Amino acid sequence: MRALLPMPHRRFVEEADGAVKVSIFRPVESLKVLLKRDVSPENLAISGGLGVFLGVFPLIACQALVILVTTNYLRLNKYAALGTSQICNPPILPALCIETGYFVRHGRFLTEISLRTLGYQGLERILEWIIGAFILGPLMGLATAGIMYGAIVLLKRKRPIADG
Repeated sequence: MRALLPMPHRRFVEEADGAVKVSIFRPVESLKVLLKRDVSPENLAISGGLGVFLGVFPLIACQALVILVTTNYLRLNKYAALGTSQICNPPILPALCIETGYFVRHGRFLTEISLRTLGYQGLERILEWIIGAFILGPLMGLATAGIMYGAIVLLKRKRPIADG
């Protein structure tokens, strides 16, 4: 619960000058730092998959909060889940979810993909987005977890990560 409160607390990993090493701009170094903190590759992969799974859903204005609460409840890595959920930002994955949901509802694809259909009619397409998210969410989550696990295993095999 403390991770959700706006109270200062100990940083995840600090360098000698006090800077945190985890960054989305350096994914390989961030994975190394996360693995040094007694986090198993399975935990990181499941966290990443959960982040993408929840990131696909239209949780407008509360996506990060839902991810934090879920990872806290399941005792998963919050950094990995929040980091991977960012690949679900518009327009690509929401458009794919809307297309999938539209196909399930109407039996044909939405042929006009434009600012009008996805932007201005976005609230009218929430039902298609939710239907598509229930189909694409598990698939994208499993794919992300598999890719993350493979990358972590290759990273550990290539260069053993020293405890630090």
